[in-house]
Amino acid sequence: MLTTQCQARWQNVRKRFLDGGIKIHHILSGVTINVGGGGMKLSVKAMTITFALLWGGAVLIVALVNFVWPSYGRALLDFCSSIYPGYHVGQTVGSVACGSVFALIDGAVGGALFAWLYNRFAVCLGERAPGR
Repeated sequence: MLTTQCQARWQNVRKRFLDGGIKIHHILSGVTINVGGGGMKLSVKAMTITFALLWGGAVLIVALVNFVWPSYGRALLDFCSSIYPGYHVGQTVGSVACGSVFALIDGAVGGALFAWLYNRFAVCLGERAPGR
């Protein structure tokens, strides 16, 4: 009897997987992945927030540590000052805040673009995959 129940559950999962896919949501990261018939898709919102926080936080931390040790992360901060208007390495806290905000926006745009492109390619390549 237990074997019959397990087989019935397995058949149900297999049918859902092959027909329409199974939606998996990771609670900690907020990333939703559709597995199976629907292909894999990334959550654009979750990737936008993740990339924004990672890049903005990285620039903020490196800039703050640069106040204590002026040689720390100098190449990265010089690069950031060349592309973010209003940010100049190691001058004021306002400059660090300006660079961090620009990095936050830059990371958000990059994350959204990455997830959007991934989803578009996953759909295009998934439709043409052999065996479907």
